[in-house]
This record gives sequence, C-alpha cells and structure tokens, in this order.
Amino acid sequence: MERKRIYFIVAAIMAMLMLVSCSDAGNRGAGQGDNPVNESAGNVQSPENDGGENTPAPSEIIGTKMDLDYMTITVIDGWSTMDVTDGIQIYKGNEVLQIDLQGSGVDEAYVETFIETAISTNDGTDMVTVNLWGEDFLGTTYESNGYDQIVYARLFNDAGQMLVVKLGGISADDIPDDIQAMMDSVVFK
Repeated sequence: MERKRIYFIVAAIMAMLMLVSCSDAGNRGAGQGDNPVNESAGNVQSPENDGGENTPAPSEIIGTKMDLDYMTITVIDGWSTMDVTDGIQIYKGNEVLQIDLQGSGVDEAYVETFIETAISTNDGTDMVTVNLWGEDFLGTTYESNGYDQIVYARLFNDAGQMLVVKLGGISADDIPDDIQAMMDSVVFK
C-alpha cells in the first residue's frame, strides 16, 4: 500500500510539473478528428466563472473540434494543443486547460487522496466540491512556480478511471472567457 501511495504522489507531481512547463511553442496537434467547427455543446456550472456574462455563446465559438475517445471539445482558434496520455492540453501563453483520464480500477477514496496529495504537496486551499458538466468534482487551488493552478477530479466510468481537469495560469475567481467557452463545449460520449 505504501509503495502504491509513493507511485501516486510521484505521478501527481509529474502531472503538475507537466502542466506548468508548457510554453507557447505553436500547435503540436491533438490527435484525431481535427474538424473546424462553429458550434459546441455542454454546460459547466462552476462558481468560479462570471456567470456567462462575457463567455461566448456555444454558437459563437470558432475553432477546431477535437474528438477524443471519451469526449469532444472545441479548441478556439489561436490556442495550441498538446497530446497528453488519455487527454488533451490546450494552452495560450501561460494559460492552460488540461482534461485527461487517469488511473484504472480506482474508487472515490482514491480521488479524494489525489486531491489531498495536491493540497499537501502544493500548500493548496481546502478541498472544495464544484459542479462541472452537471457532476460533482473535488478540487483545490494553489500556486506553483509563480502561477495559479486549479485541479478538479472525479470518478468517471465503470473502469475506475478518474477524470482530471487542470487549469493553470488563471485564478479560480476569474476563469477567462475563452477557457470557459472551451469547457462549455465539452461533450462526453
């Protein structure tokens, strides 16, 4: 059990380092299904955004629809993408949105431990519950390498995979409109 916890902590630290290490080096591709679109669907009900006052309506989003095994997301023109294991990282400058699946055969306790590890490793805020896409996620915010970071996680499917949403370079109190619009565009399969 102790060995499993050490592997988990190392994996969590590596994932967080990867999140803050990206640069604005151009579009590196994001897998299959790169289709230009001018539409999206989905709904993120998160207390961090501005209530949608300045977020582009789904019909106003112009970008590329990325098709992953478990979801689609529209990447707004001008943002770059990078493949990550079982997910996608979208970035522009220091702002980052990453959505990926992690683990196999995990349970709710594992998800809670994942967030607790992020809190203890990074001196994060107390664990919170937020509603994203109509589902409850556990999360925390912290600062890493001088940048605000947000991480949310929840059990995702019967295979025991954890859906992890990471936001970097932005404050939980002020989610940029582009990032909120891309999150709103997510449709799970």
